[in-house]
Amino acid sequence: MRLAVRLPWFRWRWLLSSFLDAEIDRRSSVTVLSPGRARGLARAGCLILAAAAFTGAVLLFTAVSLYPGGTVFAQQGPGSFWLNFLCDVTADVAVNGIPNPLGSAFAKAALVALGCGLFCFWLLLPSVLGRRGFAARVAQSLGLASLFGLALAPFTGGRAHVIAVLGSAVPAMAAGAWGVVASWKHPQSRLAAVVSTATVVAALVDAALYVDSYLHTPRVVVLALPVMQKVALLGTIGWMALVAGAGLRLTSRRPGTA
Repeated sequence: MRLAVRLPWFRWRWLLSSFLDAEIDRRSSVTVLSPGRARGLARAGCLILAAAAFTGAVLLFTAVSLYPGGTVFAQQGPGSFWLNFLCDVTADVAVNGIPNPLGSAFAKAALVALGCGLFCFWLLLPSVLGRRGFAARVAQSLGLASLFGLALAPFTGGRAHVIAVLGSAVPAMAAGAWGVVASWKHPQSRLAAVVSTATVVAALVDAALYVDSYLHTPRVVVLALPVMQKVALLGTIGWMALVAGAGLRLTSRRPGTA
C-alpha cells in the first residue's frame, strides 16, 4: 500500500508513496520518493494531523470560553458552544455588541490549526483506508478543494460568506461520503466508519438547514442549525484523530508486514 497524493492544481503527480511497502511502480513515468523517506513523511503527516486536531479543539474551546455573549436566539443572553455559530466566535464583535478581540483571535487560530490538520487528513485518508483508485483521487481532490472555502469563511460577510461556507461544505461532504463508504469496507475501521457516518449525516442536515434558513425573508434560523454544526465539527475532529492513529500504526510496521 502506498501513500498516493494527487494535487492537480500544482501538477504534482505523487508527493508521497510506498509508506507501507518497498514497492515503487516502475511501469509508469510517475516520480516517487524513496520508501524510507515516504514513510517518514507519512508519519510526520500523521503526527501533524493528531497535533492539529488536539490544538484546534483546545483553541476552539478557549475561544468559546472567552466569547462575551449573545446568540442569534438571544442577543443579550450568554454565549453557548451549542447555540453560537463558528462565525459568531470568530467575529471581532460579539452578537451582544461587546468587542471580542481575544476570543476571535483564538477562534481564528483554531480554524488555522484545523485547516492544517484537514490538509493532512485528506492527503492521508485514501492510503489509510487502502484505496488508490480514481474515486479515491477525486475524493482527495474535493477534500483539499474544500479548504479554500474554509479559509475564506471567517473573513467574509453577507453573500460572500454564504458562498464560502457552501463552497467548503459541498466538496467536503462529497469527499466525506466517499470516506464513509471506504471506511465501512475496511475491516479495521469500524469505529472510524461509525464516526464518519455520524459526521457526514450531521453535516448534510446542517447544510440543508443552512440553505433553508436563507429561503425565508427575513432569515429563519432553527435551533438545530448551530447544534448540528457543532456535532459535525466534533465528529470531524474525532475522525481526524482516528485517521491519525491508524496512520501512525501503519507507519510503525516494518515493510512487508501485515
